[in-house]
Amino acid sequence: ANGNYMLQNMEDGDVEVFVQTSGTVFTAPAPQTITFPGNGENTNFCITAPNPVTDISVYVIPITQARPGFAVSYSLVFQNLGTTQASGNISLTFPTQFMTFTQSAPAMAQSGNALTYNYTNLMPFETRTIVVNFMVMQPPTVNSGTALSLVASINPISGDANPSNNTNLFNHIVVNSYDPNDIDVREGEFITMAQADDYLHYTVRFQNTGDASATFVRVETTLDADLDWNTLQPISSSHEFTTIRQGSALTFKFDDINLAGEQVNEPESHGYVIYRIKPKATAALGDVFSASVNIFFDFNAQVATNVVTTTIVPPMGNKDFTEDAFTVYPNPASANVNLQLANTATADVVVTDVLGKTVLQSTLQSADTNLDISNLNSGMYLITVSAEGKFITKKLMVK
Repeated sequence: ANGNYMLQNMEDGDVEVFVQTSGTVFTAPAPQTITFPGNGENTNFCITAPNPVTDISVYVIPITQARPGFAVSYSLVFQNLGTTQASGNISLTFPTQFMTFTQSAPAMAQSGNALTYNYTNLMPFETRTIVVNFMVMQPPTVNSGTALSLVASINPISGDANPSNNTNLFNHIVVNSYDPNDIDVREGEFITMAQADDYLHYTVRFQNTGDASATFVRVETTLDADLDWNTLQPISSSHEFTTIRQGSALTFKFDDINLAGEQVNEPESHGYVIYRIKPKATAALGDVFSASVNIFFDFNAQVATNVVTTTIVPPMGNKDFTEDAFTVYPNPASANVNLQLANTATADVVVTDVLGKTVLQSTLQSADTNLDISNLNSGMYLITVSAEGKFITKKLMVK
């Protein structure tokens, strides 16, 4: 197949152009140098797949914050990281005791607490997004601090080269009064060294709080020096935009957005952009990744957002119930699985299938417990351990 690419807003001088891939393909030639200004036409790359690889991924990213009594939206992002065309289905489970499904685009079918969508002809390296909308219930059912647990899963799982990215759990913590112009990082305030090998996902939200439409919106930020700028990937947005990066300076331009003013049309006054980026390979314990943005509506003064930080901490570097608070082994497992608690001797454990149905639950009375899973069918499950008001969920493969 043939494709094309275009480079815009380049500085004068030599620019190195290369193809960033997932590691399942080869590209030729090596990076090429183009001199600007000039004619870079016919600077081509050949992409080949040495072997067929199936690798489908899915994850959930919040578009808006979750507040009691208000609507909340999510991007359900799925990607083909393999080398063959894929078709299958996606499911998203949500806590019906805390929120109700209102609509999605494209449309998903609802059955109880599960939403499903059949996708077809997902091409290699293609990314698609489903915007899913819910209504959060009012107090006292939902209060600030309530966790909304959403689980996304995607098929085909059979033959997938990387089953670990076929399921994604996101715990969205409910907040109350908020600033509509803000930035958030999905991974939160702390990550471990193991998590530092993966992407940080940032969501920038903006709202025109004026009484007239904004013809254009510009979002500017300076990327943290400890992030690998070459791994930057825009993921999703509310409106069409252009991405410009010059060194650490990153700009998202929403030209001709005509964003309605809040006082004229509140539902249409909101916008967002989602991007992701990896820490540098040299990231070390104690590194802090900071992010904030300045948002410009037409020719008005900038609106400065909050600052979010993510710190790399040791597995037990703080008192929180962190991802390494318990270990599951062996994994995959059959008949029995061992749960080892790191900083508590008692906890509750719940095992659910990918549709959110509870298939096993127990109370752990020691730091090292053997759990009988002989009645579970082969497949992927989610195992949640909770203690002292905190909880951690991990994937469990049953053979």
